[in-house]
Amino acid sequence: MISFRKKYISVFIPLLLLSSALYFQNCRHQTNGQVNEIKIDSIVYAPVADLSLPGGFSDQTELVFDSTYVDSFFRTHPLLSTYQKEVSNYYRKRKFRYAWYDEKGLIEQAGNLYNKLSLIHET
Repeated sequence: MISFRKKYISVFIPLLLLSSALYFQNCRHQTNGQVNEIKIDSIVYAPVADLSLPGGFSDQTELVFDSTYVDSFFRTHPLLSTYQKEVSNYYRKRKFRYAWYDEKGLIEQAGNLYNKLSLIHET
């Protein structure tokens, strides 16, 4: 007489093999008698660097600077001169109020920008 355990194993193993065969068979599909394998996406995922800065600029209205400081900055840093028009327009629209400072000093976004710039060589 076959013990319950042997009988269980003799039924379980063939069922396991059959279900495995059916499972792996479903990894392929047939059309018109031809077997087509499922293709894997050929596009490699490459994460995009986050170019944004969290938060916003200071909305303070008291701290302003002389408009000639913008021109002076670009004379000191001529490699950045391609941005002079945009920076001048930006601060003109802000009425030359500091964007990176408030009454307490540097705002959090200034630190975020500094961190982004210090890590530029790593990206």
